Amino acid sequence: MVLAQSVADTLYEKPPSIIDLEKPPQDQEDSGEPSPDDRESRQSRLIATITSGGSLRIARNVDLGQERFGPIFVEGFVAYLLPFGDWWRHGIGVGVSTNLMEDGGYTEPVDPVEQLVVSPGYLAYFDFHPDIFCLGHLSLPFQLLSSSESWAIEAAAGIGYKLSAGAGAYIESSLDFFVGFDSTVHPIASLEVGIFLDHELLP
Repeated sequence: MVLAQSVADTLYEKPPSIIDLEKPPQDQEDSGEPSPDDRESRQSRLIATITSGGSLRIARNVDLGQERFGPIFVEGFVAYLLPFGDWWRHGIGVGVSTNLMEDGGYTEPVDPVEQLVVSPGYLAYFDFHPDIFCLGHLSLPFQLLSSSESWAIEAAAGIGYKLSAGAGAYIESSLDFFVGFDSTVHPIASLEVGIFLDHELLP
């Protein structure tokens, strides 16, 4: 009787449900191994942008012959993202830009490519969508190759759209406060568009 009862219990054992079949084994679920997305987010990255745009002088100096709109410029920016964080990461970067048109009127003429501006600063990277990311940076631009020394404080924000794994379109707006001679302040708003390159640094 005992043997017959055991066989009957085995024959009428409850079959596993669909939920039980889809549930991963315990050893895989608690393996502690990082997922591919986690491993990718922990790698250092290099972000580079190449853009061109124009600027608007919020307050212009008439004595220097300044126009309301500044000259068209081109800029290259390279940033290093630290190897930690997920959707919000920190980094450092430096940008180099120059003017493509003359500026300054007859009082302080500036020829094309005469102004060279270097902008080191802090970077924040927000990766909140598989195809879209946002960059924000605070920089301290200063002029080189210029007869008059000037420096600035810059706040900028940009959005990139990934067309492939390592490249895409990029647009950025910025606000600069340049300090010129006699401690004059020149606020300038800029808008630029271009491309970005994204490279993951493997260990």
